[in-house]
Amino acid sequence: MNTFQLARTSALLLVSVALGACTNSSITQVKESALSQSNFTFGEVLDGAKGCKSTDWDHSKADYGQTLVEFTCLTETSDEVVQAAKQRSLQELDRVALEKEQRYAKMLEAAEQNLANAKNLLERSEQARKSKLESAAQALQVYEAQAEQVANSPINNPTWKRMAEQELAKMKSNYAELQSRLESDRVVEQAQDQGSIANAQKRLEEMTQWKERYLAAAKATKEKVTGDLNAHFSGSHKFQLKVTFLAQENKGVNVNSSEWFLDDKKVASNAFIPAFLRHPQDMDTALKEMFKEKIQFNSMEKYSKEFPIECSYEWDGRVSACALKS
Repeated sequence: MNTFQLARTSALLLVSVALGACTNSSITQVKESALSQSNFTFGEVLDGAKGCKSTDWDHSKADYGQTLVEFTCLTETSDEVVQAAKQRSLQELDRVALEKEQRYAKMLEAAEQNLANAKNLLERSEQARKSKLESAAQALQVYEAQAEQVANSPINNPTWKRMAEQELAKMKSNYAELQSRLESDRVVEQAQDQGSIANAQKRLEEMTQWKERYLAAAKATKEKVTGDLNAHFSGSHKFQLKVTFLAQENKGVNVNSSEWFLDDKKVASNAFIPAFLRHPQDMDTALKEMFKEKIQFNSMEKYSKEFPIECSYEWDGRVSACALKS
C-alpha cells in the first residue's frame, strides 16, 4: 500500500469513528432525556418496551447541526384480533351490500309513488274546480227560487222586487266569471300537472331501465370488495411505531414525530409523543388497541367508492337521475 492509499484509509477510519461517536452520543442524549409530565426517561420507556417484539435506534443528519434519532418498535400482532376484525368487516360488507340492493327497490317504489302522486294531483285539481262550480251553481239556484218568490209575491213592493232582480243579476254575472276563471285555471294547471306526470313517468322508466345494471353492479362490487377484504387480512402483518427526535448537543432533545405503519404503509401520524409512553405499564395494552384499530377494513367506505353508479336526488329525497360515475 503506497503512502497516498494509507493516508486515505486512515482518514476514512477517522471519519467512521467520528460518526460512530456522534451516533452513540445523539442516541444516548435522547435516551437520557426525560419525558415531560413523567418520571421516566425515553430510554427507560422505549428500551425493551412491553408490547414490542423488537426495538431499534437509528440516526441521520438533520438541518442546523441537529441529528435525527429514530426509535422503531415492531409490535406484537394477534391473529385472534385479525380474525375478529375480518369477521366484523365481512358482516359490515353483507349489511352494506344488502342495503344497496334494497335501495334500488326503494328508489323504484319512490318513482312509482311519485307518478301516482302526480296523477292524483291532476284528479284533485279537477275535483276542486268542479266542487267550486257546483257550490256556486247551487247558491245561484237557491237565490233564483227566492227571487222568483219575490217577483210573484202579492206584496207590491217595487223597491224590494228591483233589489232582488239586481242581486240575481249580480250572482249570475259572478257565476259566469267563476266559470271563465276556473276554465282558464284549468288550462294552465292541467298543463302543469300533465308536465309533472310526464316527468314522473320518464323517471320511472329510467329507473326501470337501470334495474339489471344496478343489481349487477351491486353484486360485482360486493365480489370485488370481498376480494380486497380477504387480501387485506391474509398473511402476517407488520405493525410498527416510529418515534423521531431532533437532538443537538447542549440544546436538548425535541420530539419530531410519531408515526404508525401497517405493513410498511403509514396509517397514522402526529407531532407529539404518544400519551401512553408516559405510563409504561399501559404500553402493551395501548399497542394492542392501536393495532386493533388500524387493522380494520372499512367495508362501507370501500363499497361506496367501488360502486360504479351514482344517483342524484331532489331536495325532498326523490331520485332525479342515475348515471355511471365519471
